[in-house]
This record gives sequence, structure tokens and C-alpha cells, in this order.
Amino acid sequence: PAWLALAQGAVASSIGQLLARTGSQSDASIVEDLVDLVHSTYTVSVAAVASLTFRRFQAPPVATTSAAVATSASSVGGGLGRGGGIESAASEPERSRRATLLGSSSGSGGSSSSSTGAWTLAPWAERLATTMYLRSCGHLWADAGYVACRLAAGQLPPSWRRRLLRSAVQSVTNLSCLLPGPGALQRAALPCAGYLSELSTLPLRLSRCSGVWGGWTVAALLATKVANFLWCLRMLQGAQRHLSRRCFVVQLLCACAGHALSAGRLLELSAADAR
Repeated sequence: PAWLALAQGAVASSIGQLLARTGSQSDASIVEDLVDLVHSTYTVSVAAVASLTFRRFQAPPVATTSAAVATSASSVGGGLGRGGGIESAASEPERSRRATLLGSSSGSGGSSSSSTGAWTLAPWAERLATTMYLRSCGHLWADAGYVACRLAAGQLPPSWRRRLLRSAVQSVTNLSCLLPGPGALQRAALPCAGYLSELSTLPLRLSRCSGVWGGWTVAALLATKVANFLWCLRMLQGAQRHLSRRCFVVQLLCACAGHALSAGRLLELSAADAR
């Protein structure tokens, strides 16, 4: 269940904060780096594994979809014939979904399926990725709660504005891809590309926490973020026809804001590593 994955992320984040503060005598920013290093390693690993199953979405053949719609319509009629209005209402979302599929595949011609520009994940990878999205939200909410408590106590945690903004942006990104609605298969694949951008921050986090892997150039790491941002835009463009307009705009704004925050954090880590 979703609440369990959220709770797992929040508990893991809280335990990580406690352990990092117990075992580290350094400043609070190092503690943040330690916790974020674990979070980034987990999310990047899952995103990388899931991304290996990326495949073009295959629109169902027209003939098959037409038959499915006809079957659905007949089943609804049977339910009404038996005096059941409830069955008709319950079948309406399924009828709408299949009618949408029919519309999206009508341009392919004949009964052959066609490949669209949208990317989807294999079923097992989608389950793995969606669980990661929820756990990541749990981690971010726990971090935002910690920052809020510190602020209420009159203290200013390191980078507290960026941390609150990151929690808000990433939560909107993840949850808008998990809620029911059109383009569910395509939406489930979108955050994977964004999480892969965290790969560029891992070397600097390791350098800050352990003193190894130094000497990374900011230009090279920023270049990977730019490449990832362009790839995210390409995936979003491919999925546009399957998404509602509101969802597309939300995902576009979150992608821009998320990569801007990530690039800012990269520059921040680089400046701290240089000192």
C-alpha cells in the first residue's frame, strides 16, 4: 500500500538523521550530505534498473480496441437489463479508457498496432519505480518536517529554503504521476529520468563525506545535468498526447524547477568542496 511505502521512506530518513548526527562530529551540512547520499544512491539505483526496461508505447490495434469497446457496451447493456444501474456507473471509467485508446490508435490504419513517442516501463519495473517514488516522498516529507521544527525553534538549518522547495517540487512531480487519470502508463515512467540526474551529485557528496573522489569538474557534472534535462523534456514531449493539459503543464514546470534546484545544489556542493 502507498501509506506503507511513504512510512518506510520517512522512518528511514529519520533513522538516518539520528545515526548521522550520532556518528558525525562535523557540521550539520555534512549530516545532510550523508542522508542525501543514501537517498540518492537508492533512487538512482532503482531509476537506472527501471530505465533499462524503457520501451515505446504500442497503441493497441483498431480492430482489437473496437471489439473491446463493443464488448464493454454490451456488458453495460446487460447490467441495465438486469435492473442494475450500479454496474453501468462502474463500467463508465473502463468504457472511457477504451474509447480513448480507440481514438489514439485510429490514426495507425488497419488493425496493426503503432508505436507512439511515449516511453513506458515493464510492469515489474513500474511497480519497483512507483514504490521508490513513494519512499522518496516519505524521505522528503520527513526532511521538510525536520526543517519546519527547526525553524519553529528559531534555528536556521543549512539550505533550508532549497530543502523545502525540493520537497514540494519532487512531491508534486511524483504524486501527479501516481494519481489515477489518463496516461497512467506514460506518467509512471517520467520521474525515472529525473531521478537519474542525481547521479551527477554522487561524486561530490562522496567527496564531501569521505574525502575521496575529489577533482571532479563542475562543467562536466553540469553537462550531465543539461543532458538529463533535455532527455526529460523529450520524454515529456512524447507523452504529451496521452496526458491531460494540466498534468503536462505541471510536469513541465516541475522538471524545470527540479533541475534548477539540482544544479544549484551541485554548485553549492562544488563550492563547499573547493573550500
